Amino acid sequence: MKAEGARGRVRLRWNVIAPLVIAMAVFAAYSNTFTSPFLFDDANVILANRRAREFLPPWDHIFQPCRFVTDLTFAANYATGRLNPADYHLTNILIHLAAALFLFGAVRRVCLLPKLAGAYGPASLPLAFCVALLWAVHPLQTGSVTYLCQRSESLMGMFYLAALYSLLRSLSCRSRAMWQGLGVVACALGMGTKQVMVTAPVMLLLFDRVFISGSFRKALQERPMFYAGLCATWVVLASLMALEAAAPHAAREMGLEVDRVRYILAQPGAVMRYLRLALIPAGQCLDPAFEPPPVSWGAVAGALPLLFAGAATLWAFFRHPAVGFLGLWFFGILAPTSSVMPLEDVFFEHRAYLPLASASAAFVFGADWLMRKLARGGGPGRRLASRGVALVCLLAPVAAVLVLLSHQRNTVYRSAVTVWQDVLRKRPENLRAYVGLSVGLLGEGRHAEAEACCAELLRRLESVPATTEADIAGIPDGEGRRRALSVTRLHASARNNMGLALYGQGRDADAVPHYLEAIRIYPSHPKTYNNLALAYDRTGRREEAAEMWRQALAVSPGYAKPHFFLGLMAEQEGRHSDAVAHLRSALRGEPGLTPARQHLAWLLAVSSDDALRDGEDAVQLAEEANRATGGQSAEVLDVLAAALAEAGRYDAAVETATAAVALLRRAGADGDRLGQVEARLALYRSGSPFRVLAEAR
Repeated sequence: MKAEGARGRVRLRWNVIAPLVIAMAVFAAYSNTFTSPFLFDDANVILANRRAREFLPPWDHIFQPCRFVTDLTFAANYATGRLNPADYHLTNILIHLAAALFLFGAVRRVCLLPKLAGAYGPASLPLAFCVALLWAVHPLQTGSVTYLCQRSESLMGMFYLAALYSLLRSLSCRSRAMWQGLGVVACALGMGTKQVMVTAPVMLLLFDRVFISGSFRKALQERPMFYAGLCATWVVLASLMALEAAAPHAAREMGLEVDRVRYILAQPGAVMRYLRLALIPAGQCLDPAFEPPPVSWGAVAGALPLLFAGAATLWAFFRHPAVGFLGLWFFGILAPTSSVMPLEDVFFEHRAYLPLASASAAFVFGADWLMRKLARGGGPGRRLASRGVALVCLLAPVAAVLVLLSHQRNTVYRSAVTVWQDVLRKRPENLRAYVGLSVGLLGEGRHAEAEACCAELLRRLESVPATTEADIAGIPDGEGRRRALSVTRLHASARNNMGLALYGQGRDADAVPHYLEAIRIYPSHPKTYNNLALAYDRTGRREEAAEMWRQALAVSPGYAKPHFFLGLMAEQEGRHSDAVAHLRSALRGEPGLTPARQHLAWLLAVSSDDALRDGEDAVQLAEEANRATGGQSAEVLDVLAAALAEAGRYDAAVETATAAVALLRRAGADGDRLGQVEARLALYRSGSPFRVLAEAR
């Protein structure tokens, strides 16, 4: 009885301590990510994606419906903290931690299954702890956790592991139907997170056959409703994919898809690289930009190692099913992105997020097997107190090293500049990395360095002449069209970014030819029109600037910046109704555009056009702008005071305008600006609102 009580206390300590240690290790590995900004594809997936800001159903405003669950989590982040990257990073870390805990629970329950309990039951908790810990802190996971837009990978992984855990829980509790139902729900949510979830029903059936039932027939007979529910989730995925196929998609329209045969030939190298990074996490690169090899006998021969690994996995599945399942998990989950579905990029590290679990399990169970062999006297029945502690002590240094490597890898993500500098150190032939680096330098105001970066890219592109977008339309779909479009976009981006670098140095006249050349090469890029318009506007060519903004909207009607600048122009010319219409459109396209909110609130508060004014709407907009600026902008406080006065809340208007005056005095504002705000303050004290004249209609 005493021995059983001691074992119970040890098990209880493991149950409490193991999850806490995993959580602490995860936060230690990712503690330096909270200040990392939005990077690379975050701009399109989060910042410019309306569904990442509003709780919209997948069939509304179609944008990657197959990931609508991910978009809902982004919308939740936006609702609670707007565009604060720290909130998004915390959510990513918590999702990853939840996935690790599901893996911990699943591995522990696998060890307690009748087929494995004799060998692994006494050490189930330390074995599960080591598998989950090594998986959670592996540096290869940073691509799915630190890189915010890849939340879809870690969230899908969490649902995948939750479905597996639910299956295992249903075996040993009275609420069997409830747990199986939760597993089906998790699978359905995973289908709405990322298409790789398509493998889950098959993988769970394979798992059942290997570890639980012993045959496919018995698994289906014992859990028919569970597998029927899992298969039904394929309907969810098929429906979402049909919605996505109905939406315009750049890759399909412009022929960006990689040649299918070349893509397949590239995958053996990609899969072997995943394996190498799993074993030796060195040389990671956010954007390796591997080009598929040309079709040749050499490329075919390069597939032999992967074919051998696949054959060995199948052999092991029939001779040693538990070992074979680990290989099937690794290769099976990679199959959708590493087989016949050609994607623009043949390799990305985040795709190994979930397959890495089998590598972690193989390493830990291999270490346990080797340790027992070396112990000789320690068969399967060795006590937890010795075997488990010995295993943890053996693997603790490995986990510590992985935590340090992950922490170090995360320093690369501290800015766009550091990310792309790291890419260029490892892949100097990656031309789009020069585009990313120039954008990062421009974002930090390092315009001279951005100019040098663009000049280097243009020098490298001299040997690859650009075609125009019109010329590309005449190239048949396939590899030639894909490469032509890729080169054309590189030329256009280099010219556009060179223009921005020169504009940032005050060299507007030098910037204009680069913008014009970018538009000639690639006229469907609206941002170049906007940049050219700004250069025209700063040199006094207002009509030409307005025309460029209108052309930008003709290319992309929802683009916020042209609406904003046309709104400012209309406001300056007294066309208040036009200004309000443009500013509202700007906020629909980019809700985080605080200057648009500020100017719109101003017009709704002070316009002499009675039909336009709306005091309460103006107050709400001005308060949002004030929160966004931390209450430290005198201009925004001036707008808020005018809005409060229009709403009849004069005491609050006086208080707010007084705060604006104090900020202006501390900042040493010029007399005219200070006098204008003080004059408005006097109006509010007398119980009168402020008005500006609109153009007569």
